[in-house]
Amino acid sequence: MLDRIKVCFTESIQTQIAAAEALPDAISRAAMTLVHSLLNGNKILCCGNGTSAANAQHFAASMNQPVLKQNVPVYPLLHLIPIMWS
Repeated sequence: MLDRIKVCFTESIQTQIAAAEALPDAISRAAMTLVHSLLNGNKILCCGNGTSAANAQHFAASMNQPVLKQNVPVYPLLHLIPIMWS
């Protein structure tokens, strides 16, 4: 059991190292796209299904949380969540 736990930690660390090497440029470009969009008066739409919908909602709320504390206008972000019942 302890060996399996150590393997899980090691794999997680290796994945994070690989992400740190591969993703910074893409994350920077994505952030600049969001900033450019907001500065030009556009909205950011966040959507997902299932867990991704929760991530979209969390992102939209997190983007506006510091703004709400300062009593300034909120960023125009919308989260779109599909609600389906069968």
